[in-house]
Amino acid sequence: MDTDSNDSSKGAPKALSSTDRRPSIVLNDDLTDISGAEPTAGGNATGSGRTRVALKPGHSLMDWLKLCAKSPDLSGTGGQVTPVSVDELQKHNTVDDCWISIRGKVYNVTQYLDFHPGGVDEMMRGAGSDGTDLFNEIHKYVNFESMLKKCFVGPLIIE
Repeated sequence: MDTDSNDSSKGAPKALSSTDRRPSIVLNDDLTDISGAEPTAGGNATGSGRTRVALKPGHSLMDWLKLCAKSPDLSGTGGQVTPVSVDELQKHNTVDDCWISIRGKVYNVTQYLDFHPGGVDEMMRGAGSDGTDLFNEIHKYVNFESMLKKCFVGPLIIE
């Protein structure tokens, strides 16, 4: 770290200017942001392109896993696997009724929206459509099939 040669205390770190500083994100124990900082459009400091938002209390990954463990069906299909046409998928494109297809599988992610670390707006980018490219662009390594297992509606049928 640079030191200021005019500083009377040897070895003291040089103060960062406002242009050198990056917004701080402070996470509490359940990984929700408590800093109050607004997410930046450019993603995070690592350059991964991922933007995280402050999650509502009770909406951490662990809370999602607990909800999935106690809920037999988050898909809204009564546990029945139902093939979904592109036309049907497109009808489910609101925050109150949100389906997305990833790698040929359709999920009702309505319940998951508030749990997504990128926020509801990021999830809505793929609402009612095939979100595979968006998903792969940001986090293709994520095991979505396990995380969204209880939200599975059925395979996407392309006519």
